[in-house]
Amino acid sequence: MRLAAVFALALAARVLFVFAVDEPLLYSHQYTYFTNALRIAEHPHPVEYVLYSDEWRTWDQHWTIAPLYHLFAAAVFQLFGPHLLVLRLLQCLLDSGAAVAVALLGRGVAGRRGTWAGAAYALHWPAIEMPSWTMTENVHTFLLTAGVAAVAAEGVAPSFRRRAAGGFLLGLSALARSVSTGFLAIVSLWTLLRSRPRAWKPAAAVLAAGLAVILPWTARNVFLVGDAVLIESAAFENIWFANRFVDRGTFLNQERLVHGQATPAEKRSAALHYALRGIGRHPDRFVEKVGRNFRHFFRPEGLQNLVGIERSIEPWRHAGSVLLDDLPLLLALPLFAVFLAAGRPSPARSLIVLWVSYYLFMVIVVFHNEIRYRSAFVPFAFAGAAEGARVLADPATRRRLRARVGLGLGTLLSLSMVWPYGPRAYAMVTADGGRSPRPWFDRGKSLLQAAWPAEALEAYSRGLPLATEANWRGRIALPRLLEAVGRTQEAGEASVEGKGDPIHSLTS
Repeated sequence: MRLAAVFALALAARVLFVFAVDEPLLYSHQYTYFTNALRIAEHPHPVEYVLYSDEWRTWDQHWTIAPLYHLFAAAVFQLFGPHLLVLRLLQCLLDSGAAVAVALLGRGVAGRRGTWAGAAYALHWPAIEMPSWTMTENVHTFLLTAGVAAVAAEGVAPSFRRRAAGGFLLGLSALARSVSTGFLAIVSLWTLLRSRPRAWKPAAAVLAAGLAVILPWTARNVFLVGDAVLIESAAFENIWFANRFVDRGTFLNQERLVHGQATPAEKRSAALHYALRGIGRHPDRFVEKVGRNFRHFFRPEGLQNLVGIERSIEPWRHAGSVLLDDLPLLLALPLFAVFLAAGRPSPARSLIVLWVSYYLFMVIVVFHNEIRYRSAFVPFAFAGAAEGARVLADPATRRRLRARVGLGLGTLLSLSMVWPYGPRAYAMVTADGGRSPRPWFDRGKSLLQAAWPAEALEAYSRGLPLATEANWRGRIALPRLLEAVGRTQEAGEASVEGKGDPIHSLTS
């Protein structure tokens, strides 16, 4: 399959989703980026506003976010008007470019057959859905994968220019999501160490090109805004939030003290202090956090929503998530493990291993993670899986101990992620009203439609104790049902208790 076909397949899938689903913006993150981009685009002096104010990239009133996505979306709004369609279509183009970069990485590790990695990414459900969202991943994924592919490519262009282009793209990716910043230094060191004989110019090309993007922004922070921070300050809030290990009352007190500091630098220092203190005082909770983050990062999200939470979303969305997200990931993990254990040496392989190791350390050990953070992992997992498949297809390499160990460990990981959903899946299939809330909620819905509110309330009440915390179907229906049977005061109390839970459960 040619690269043009990969691009066309990815673009068709994403554009079809944009027009067929026409999904609204969901949850606070998307609205934050959308409204802040509008704020820039509608400002009478947008350049001065961006240079001299941090209002447009402030999160939670105290922390600043990496700037690039705000600027990208604002530029689109200023050129084409404050509409989502053009932004979404441009994001479809960018992520289709990311699919091509994945294909190139797949080729770099597995030869021409590695192009299928790009096709797998083209049909990956979260990647199809993401261009409809106003999120930083739409810029970061393309820049990161293209940057790594440029540095890893062999014989495409003169080495100096190619590496400089890769460093430049990695620098831009750091301005989209600052987690890429450290990787720029790692790639530069890798370039130096693999030079034969050791030459500093190739490594300097990567580092200088990346810093040529980052340091002007740093200078803006220092000299125009008066905040000596490399890119953003939200990372300090994130590390504190992920490693606080205190009860809610103590955390609120910490929050009051951190936010009460006089300067941004003092806020960052206080946040880092509480994070380190949390780890030092509770190493057992830190280890527990790492295990929880690991399980959360690799869990099958489609099964989590369908079976674990039993979310009430469209059946086609459940099907897309299970078949085009869970299944490819669960199949890719064993193949990726084979790639790690027995893949052929190549520049692409080295960079994939370095990025995955660095990234998983950051989002599992240092910080926390959300499911959307897999957008920076899956492209590289698919590329590596292509080489894992090649190893298993070759009888000579398939029999090697390293390949077998990798396949076994990867298969064990996939099975361990699926196994916990077995009992709840069985309860759903058998309509076991003693273990699953879905039969009761479905019965209550039917009774309510038949104008039997009292009976509907009883059915929902039977299902509520069986529902997980993140399943808010019953809590949404409860106030209306209580109102329908004349229990007005209880309806008001139920409405207050349910506020905030849906958004929290879906973004965690």
